[in-house]
Amino acid sequence: TEKLAKPEKDPETGEEITEKTYQDPKDYKLLIGNLDETGRYYYVMEAGTKMVYTMDKDNVDKMLTVDPFSVLNQFVNIPNINNVDQIDITVDGKPYQFTIDHKTVKDENGKDTVENTVYYNGKQANLKGFKDFYQILVAAQFDAEIKEEVNTDVAPHLTVRYQLNDPNKTVIGASYLPYDDSFYLIDTNGEIKFFADKRR
Repeated sequence: TEKLAKPEKDPETGEEITEKTYQDPKDYKLLIGNLDETGRYYYVMEAGTKMVYTMDKDNVDKMLTVDPFSVLNQFVNIPNINNVDQIDITVDGKPYQFTIDHKTVKDENGKDTVENTVYYNGKQANLKGFKDFYQILVAAQFDAEIKEEVNTDVAPHLTVRYQLNDPNKTVIGASYLPYDDSFYLIDTNGEIKFFADKRR
């Protein structure tokens, strides 16, 4: 971790940072041989050494058969509130709109902080209530991978779109399409690959 000569803006959070942490990746290579005579253990050896060990077959099998879904960032959309100017939500065809006015102010220590004012369908909203709602909104997750043919020719129950305050006014979001009593299909920019648990 190094101190910066002058403070910078964190591109992810928009907050001012005075130090940066740099990662120095290291590699560890494990050579996996045959199973032993019991069929319960693999012979293994660290590359560059001559010592041979045994490792439980179940542990090795987990390394050899990685499920991509298990290493996926499972949040559907999780933008920082300070990077969002507008949220458009449609529930069964009915539209709702939140706009967020961001103002940079000095706190009691003279540091720049962002103060947000939220408007719901044009009227000022309670900020704490909105923040609680926003936490629920961005906590939406993919729950399972779709591995079979599904009917995607259905109207979404819920659509959420976030307009970011970057120079391109990027819009990200997702639609939740009815599937069955337990799951929605999630459409992210025209791609439907995952289910979302209805209860969540």
